[in-house]
Amino acid sequence: MKKLSLWILAAVLLCGTSLLTTSCETMMKIGVDVVDGVKMQGIWQVTEAPANSVGFRTGAEWTFDNNLLYSATTGEKGKWGIADSMVSFTPNGKSEFEVGKLVTIEKNHMEISLSGSNGVVKFKKIGKIDLNN
Repeated sequence: MKKLSLWILAAVLLCGTSLLTTSCETMMKIGVDVVDGVKMQGIWQVTEAPANSVGFRTGAEWTFDNNLLYSATTGEKGKWGIADSMVSFTPNGKSEFEVGKLVTIEKNHMEISLSGSNGVVKFKKIGKIDLNN
């Protein structure tokens, strides 16, 4: 009976550890997305874009605000989001789509690898936004 109790205790501890590890991993991913989302807020200029990238033109300016809304000098507007390092847009009046993976985001530089192997779009930060909006 004592051996059975030890095995049950071991199983409970193992399951608890697995659950905690999985939960912490999820929390870490969410934390990274929040940090990257905060870094993404601002006014960005496209410095490099593949010829086949829809909506991203070199020289175009994109504004990502703290209300998760975006606008571009190309006339595009909608909502933006980030989850598991994947950037998604929901243009006004259209369905959400995955833009690509956030490869790099630093203080003044951002790169997004477009979905479907369409290349990488590079941005430089040219302005901040008012966080009180």
